[in-house]
Amino acid sequence: MKLSMLDWPPFTSVSLPDKGISALVVKQALNTIDIEPEFHHLPWNRAIRLVNSGKQVGYLPEYQYQSEQLIFSDPIGQSPIMLLFIKGKPISWQTQHDLTQYTLGVNTGYINTKVIDDNIASGKQRVELTSTEYQSIQVLLAGRVDAIVIDKHVFEYLKSDPYVKQHIDKLQLDDKILENKHLHIAFDNSAFGRLWRDKVNQGLANIDVQAIVDEQLLRLKAN
Repeated sequence: MKLSMLDWPPFTSVSLPDKGISALVVKQALNTIDIEPEFHHLPWNRAIRLVNSGKQVGYLPEYQYQSEQLIFSDPIGQSPIMLLFIKGKPISWQTQHDLTQYTLGVNTGYINTKVIDDNIASGKQRVELTSTEYQSIQVLLAGRVDAIVIDKHVFEYLKSDPYVKQHIDKLQLDDKILENKHLHIAFDNSAFGRLWRDKVNQGLANIDVQAIVDEQLLRLKAN
């Protein structure tokens, strides 16, 4: 089974053991039904285009959203989406519509939350687009945005980067989660895609996904 894998550590990365947490979950799930997955690294937007055009069967990880071109596996993990800001300059909000008073750093091509994305589309939410979470942190530290939208586990992983580590005392995660999203494999909405989606779901039913994820997150923190 060949899948495109996005570079999004700690979930997926060619530089990580087992190619990341999400890749390990998929591998262990498929191994229970005697299938060995083969992961190929592709840039995020290219992977999406290839699946949407029917040239690739699926990619991971992805948030589930309404789509006619894509179908999604059962969850392969969770992604707590939060705000990261400068200590001493907290972001005050009750609902996500309150965030329109701030400028947010968001990654190009990423799905955030429905409210934030709708407000970006309508022009109500001021944003600065970046290509990676690492660049978003740089933009935040440079004072060009008030906060960035980031996955909690991605930020925990980036803490080990020398540049981020140098500035870690200046950074603070919000104490509220914007949304706890599930991660999935996105498949082409075709007979072939549905066949592989069903096989993945069969394998996922045989393992404890959250236990694997929790163990890997603890291992990353220990390192």
